[in-house]
Amino acid sequence: NPDARGSSGEYGLMQIQEIAANEWAAAVNNTNFRPEHLLNPQTNLLAGTWYLSKWSNRSPHTDNSQPFALAAYNAGPTKARRWAKDTNSSEEFIGRIGYQATKDYVLSVQKRTQHYRNSFK
Repeated sequence: NPDARGSSGEYGLMQIQEIAANEWAAAVNNTNFRPEHLLNPQTNLLAGTWYLSKWSNRSPHTDNSQPFALAAYNAGPTKARRWAKDTNSSEEFIGRIGYQATKDYVLSVQKRTQHYRNSFK
């Protein structure tokens, strides 16, 4: 639902927080951006995929950056960095995730990612 609003103020299809969207807007020099623009599916997908890519590229040295990026997206980068401290194992990282909802989210996305990878082989 492109008009969806989360209980913590998230917007649109990818349920993007305003702070993350403002980072995206600054990075792409979108000076006219307003949070309501996230209700446009194209804008929402651009901002959301940019934010995921940002954290995938900034993940600590690990065997798989996806869990870190997803946890940063879902629970925030500060918490994700804390869970990633002193490990380069994505499995260990997932075990350290301190919020069950975030852990479930990471595992669910990973499962769906594998399903789609197998479907397109």
